[in-house]
Amino acid sequence: PGSNAASHSRQITASPNGTYTGVQDVLGETVGMVVTVTGKSTMDFELTGPFPIFCKGEVFFLNPDHSISLPGATNSSNCLTSKLRADDMVVGAIAYDNTLDSIVVHATALYFLDLTFYLTHQSVSSERKPKQHAHTHTQKYTPTQTHIAQDVLQ
Repeated sequence: PGSNAASHSRQITASPNGTYTGVQDVLGETVGMVVTVTGKSTMDFELTGPFPIFCKGEVFFLNPDHSISLPGATNSSNCLTSKLRADDMVVGAIAYDNTLDSIVVHATALYFLDLTFYLTHQSVSSERKPKQHAHTHTQKYTPTQTHIAQDVLQ
């Protein structure tokens, strides 16, 4: 006897839909990421914490291998590209896992910190913001060469 889709507790989603959130610790600071798919080929990106940005309506394509392409990312005037560069960050590979309905975003901060954000799909009733850890600092973090060296050496 074969199993049917109704017997599975998680429905496989063909493409990202809705809001995905996750957090990453960066030099002792919590950075949150929120990706909200707003249309068939557009999404909003938000970073919270020491690198706050918000970019609305970024065009994306879901490729057959489930990688996500951002065609505007090659344009220096693109919101996501310009705001991330201002904070010495770049987005690398982005992938959608349709079996878990999650998004993985690889990024580099301060030219040497490799970050991986594991973004989980949020239900309609969930908050839009990622949950912050209890140790989250509220002050603005502005890295300097000395500060970076101190953080890395501690």
